[in-house]
Amino acid sequence: MIKITARCAGIAMNIIPSIFNEKNLNYTILGNPNAPRKVLMDTSCVVLSRCDSHLKKIAFENIKKIGFKEVFCLVDESVSFNAINFTQEFPELYFVVVHDKTNIGSLINLGVSLSTGSHVLVLHDDLCLEKLIFTPEMESNLTGLNKYAVVPALSKGTFKMSTHFSPDVVKSVFNVKTVEKPKNHNKTLYPFDFTCFLNREKFMRLGGYDWTIDSPYWQNLDLSVRSWLWGEEIISLKYFTFTYGLDLPVEDRTADLSYLRFYLKNLLPVYNADHASLPKRKFFAFKSRNGCGFAESIRQFKDARRWVEQNKYRFKTSAFLLVRNWDSVI
Repeated sequence: MIKITARCAGIAMNIIPSIFNEKNLNYTILGNPNAPRKVLMDTSCVVLSRCDSHLKKIAFENIKKIGFKEVFCLVDESVSFNAINFTQEFPELYFVVVHDKTNIGSLINLGVSLSTGSHVLVLHDDLCLEKLIFTPEMESNLTGLNKYAVVPALSKGTFKMSTHFSPDVVKSVFNVKTVEKPKNHNKTLYPFDFTCFLNREKFMRLGGYDWTIDSPYWQNLDLSVRSWLWGEEIISLKYFTFTYGLDLPVEDRTADLSYLRFYLKNLLPVYNADHASLPKRKFFAFKSRNGCGFAESIRQFKDARRWVEQNKYRFKTSAFLLVRNWDSVI
């Protein structure tokens, strides 16, 4: 059993979002809407900042050659990055400077909300330092799959990492395992490092990333597991590839307070006939896993019950059934 012993703060301050992009961010968009653009597809691109400034020029040069409908480069104001200078050099790109303290999921929500393409490619700029390949033919193939998200194969030099993940239960505890050689399918539980080709409409219907979850890993897993529970699918394809120009990112899977929100929204609800519910009897399982006081635990549990009730007919299965039936999905 996973037990959270940290003080109950952070996520306790906010209720679970009810609609897409509920958090209002203060931001400035820099770019020239009248600048000539080579548009070859209906896919928008959301670029997340991780490179140092001296490498960003390489990334932006590679990105602008692809022919995306539009490109939004998201950057936190606290990052040392002179967006104005890059705007002058790359007027066809949009640089979105966010002035509020936020997290990666909120940045992606913002980028997707600004996009007008039917699909959105989300990736970090350190995946754009090598030769970037994304053609109109590839876009057509990925779009034709009609999946919520398609995850690329990722590599660093000669090392090719697996982007196939499956849900598992170990000693009654939910776990995510890496599948090195998937046998009969291409499905994956979530997109590693948030990198994926998204169906914009499906993303928004799912509610996007929960901005109240601060941990990138649990925030990513929250939306991804929700997509599966609500009947959507995520797959990983070998012919769709990107290469890291810097070190491979490392996921922090610590079961902190962010895990509690993930647990409440995804693991505790039960599915019966055509809807989900969060029975009151589940409260004691939740309380035993956290270090919050009794009153705060009740408040969080009630909030989760409200959210599940609000979305009960969106559920098509439960986490228990998802794990049990994983090998038969798709």
